[in-house]
Amino acid sequence: MFLKKLFLTGAAASLLGSAVFAADCGPSGQSVRILASDFPAIHAVAGTAEQNCAASASEFTRNHTTEARQIMNAALTPNPAEYTSVIVANSTLTQLMNDGLVRPLNDLVDKYGSNLPKNLMITIDDNIMAVAFMANSQHLFSRTDILKQAGVDSVPATYSEMISAAKAIRDAGIMEYPIVMNMKTGWNVGESFNLVFLAHGGEFLKLVLQNRLLTVQQVLPL
Repeated sequence: MFLKKLFLTGAAASLLGSAVFAADCGPSGQSVRILASDFPAIHAVAGTAEQNCAASASEFTRNHTTEARQIMNAALTPNPAEYTSVIVANSTLTQLMNDGLVRPLNDLVDKYGSNLPKNLMITIDDNIMAVAFMANSQHLFSRTDILKQAGVDSVPATYSEMISAAKAIRDAGIMEYPIVMNMKTGWNVGESFNLVFLAHGGEFLKLVLQNRLLTVQQVLPL
């Protein structure tokens, strides 16, 4: 059973930050209490919501903390909950749903989300449980002057075109490393690999044990 105490994640972010929501922030005189990660993009979303809605609310508070994941379940379990809204990621959405702390967003999307694309609706059994935002957000910046110098007529639109353009730039002796990716080590690199791997039809390993018992020596290489 879904408890009606959470305005959820990217959906809340998208709705609260939209011009539509700014025109009608919901019941006036109510408390708005947001829990979110200490992340620049989330600061921007929650900050816009505060600019749009704080004047009509009885209180508007934001708690941006690196400990959001550790405290959100406990903070949302009481009735009333400590927070009215929590902005979460895919991983933290799961832990809240497992404890029944997520409410469907259908009514909010119907009222405020007419401008939201259907393909962003994360739906389970016809219930909109989240609205995706900033998922796998990536930007490609290109130097058209260098592309032109290498004989590339247009800005690459696919990974294949980007690799081909990079090869042309290197072959022309313009630069040794035509592609630069700015990311942290660790999961950022892994996420970029998964994005390209899956987009090009790759499949992760599927281990099927057909009623077989494997020895330790057989399992370790896997």
